[in-house]
Amino acid sequence: MLPNKQDNIYPRTTENINAILDYYFNNSLGDLRWLYEQRELEINQIEFIAKNVSENIELLIKKVNGSVEMTVSNAIRYGVDALCSDLENVKQTNRVRITKFLKQAIIEKD
Repeated sequence: MLPNKQDNIYPRTTENINAILDYYFNNSLGDLRWLYEQRELEINQIEFIAKNVSENIELLIKKVNGSVEMTVSNAIRYGVDALCSDLENVKQTNRVRITKFLKQAIIEKD
């Protein structure tokens, strides 16, 4: 589902990651150190996740808790889990349920 790493044409820099997040979100960023430090995702894959999460952000907020402002960090974590993880190691059943919901919403839009 994710774009191929080999198709990436931009360097994976903090500046480029911030540009993507600024483009797709106007929420509070939260703690993004984990995203800057991880090396599994290339910039094109981060952009793909951000785009799909931003297109489903209202549904995601309602599922998580509509009264709490969701940070970009938390939203992107849901996106990474939905598009990259097998969810077997996730112990929180509510998080698994929400992640599966997000994955289904993304699949249905394609």
